[in-house]
Amino acid sequence: MAKGLGRLLRLLALLLLLLPRVAEANMASPRPRLRLSSLYGSKDCSVTSEEIRLAIRRAAEGGLLAEFQVDYRIHAPRAGEIPLVFVGEGLSRKGRVLLNGGELADVRWGCESRRELQYAYEDSDELFPEDLVYFRAPLREGANRVSVSYTATPANYSRAFLPRYRLLYKLYPSRFWKHFGTITLRLSISEDYELDEIPAVTSRPEQGGTVYKLLEPTEEHSSPAGRELVYEIDSPHPYELELQLVQRVRGVAAILIWLTPFGLAAIALLLLSGLHLLLLREAYRTGTRGLRRRVFWLGGLLVPVAFYGAFLLAFPLLDLLVDDSSDHFGYYYLFPLTWPILQLAYLILMGLVGRFVLRRRYAG
Repeated sequence: MAKGLGRLLRLLALLLLLLPRVAEANMASPRPRLRLSSLYGSKDCSVTSEEIRLAIRRAAEGGLLAEFQVDYRIHAPRAGEIPLVFVGEGLSRKGRVLLNGGELADVRWGCESRRELQYAYEDSDELFPEDLVYFRAPLREGANRVSVSYTATPANYSRAFLPRYRLLYKLYPSRFWKHFGTITLRLSISEDYELDEIPAVTSRPEQGGTVYKLLEPTEEHSSPAGRELVYEIDSPHPYELELQLVQRVRGVAAILIWLTPFGLAAIALLLLSGLHLLLLREAYRTGTRGLRRRVFWLGGLLVPVAFYGAFLLAFPLLDLLVDDSSDHFGYYYLFPLTWPILQLAYLILMGLVGRFVLRRRYAG
């Protein structure tokens, strides 16, 4: 019995791939070269349509939350039970699997050993025991509906301040079914995020090569809560769907992020340099030589240090404006490496201004 069950499990019918930083999913029939069960094979079942409902919103603890609900319409020539398996690193344990409207309770998470499963001749994915979810689906004759819902929390892949997220949805398993119908993507994006790039589908034709196609929405609806877009994927031999999203910022936050820490520090440098120059001019106009020297050296030492202070303090300030900040520890090494250069350049510049401009104008 155990041997027969293991043989059935190797007839992979459903694939969901979800990486911690990249969300990947889709459903496949058994590979053509694998031994097929007596009841179902790759030439028996058809997927008449696939609808992907993807809701993008902000998680309570911050960061992007992607909520998937994927519906597959499967046509079976006769009633019977077929093993299905979900595969996905980091797959949410809050996910649900429904068959014809009823939730499947006998779902087994994980397996006993590490294994490698191949879904296409040129692709393989190394899997861990905790990545596998098994269940058995009693299909009825004719039309069936398999619904999969789960959540994903992709990580921010950008090194910039504005968080960016990339989601990949595998489409190539569709080629292993007798027939795979239309694929519809219903994308709902909350007001906290927006598309960073136009959604695209990568195709790999049988004759070789890679075709990259941008998707245009067939429907688009906007509301105060966000946007909803509908896409139809009709590319021959589709391989992968790619979505790139970015956090939306507005008003003062958008201006500050656009300026970056260097821009904010540069503004601080200009303002403090202007103040230093005004004080130095007053010292040349009304003060003694001792006062001029004190104002020159005090400002000459403090202004460059204040520039680096503004630069380093801008990082935590900008991090407060976004949900999922990056690690900026490497920038702290800039201070000891570049401060002597800026310090020397600033002193030379202000010394030249004092000697050839202020002294001639106010000291005779």
